[in-house]
Amino acid sequence: MERRPAIIHAVVRSLTTRWSFQKWDDTLWIVGAVAVILVSILLAPAEAGYGTHEKLFLPPCFFRLLTHLKCPLCGLSTSFCHIARGELLAALRANVLGPIVSIFVMAQIPFRASRLLGHPIPMPHWWHGYWPLRALIALLLVSWPINLYVQFALR
Repeated sequence: MERRPAIIHAVVRSLTTRWSFQKWDDTLWIVGAVAVILVSILLAPAEAGYGTHEKLFLPPCFFRLLTHLKCPLCGLSTSFCHIARGELLAALRANVLGPIVSIFVMAQIPFRASRLLGHPIPMPHWWHGYWPLRALIALLLVSWPINLYVQFALR
């Protein structure tokens, strides 16, 4: 009876010493970023400027169904697909924040890979913690009115 908890403790200890949370986090970021880039390359952007994600059998935007307005994320997958094809203007029309988020996603690959390899890229002190996430959320909220303006101005 006493050996079982000791074995479980030994397995957990060996797993956590080999792979820290940071290594798992970095690995998931790299896999996610590569997956987003590959899907953006393989998927044709929707002509409407939004709804590309529906080609991946994801549901349509519920906010848009209710209000007929773009939500802050509407057009982001379409924008990524345009960026993968080098169509910056079309990407900006789909979602103003798309090019910024795509640069952020692509930058994760070398940044996270360097940390996994033990040679981290030096970053400013303010970059650590949740600052990048907070900045993306702030940009998302600022870009939403711009996206709504673009939606109505291009009618």
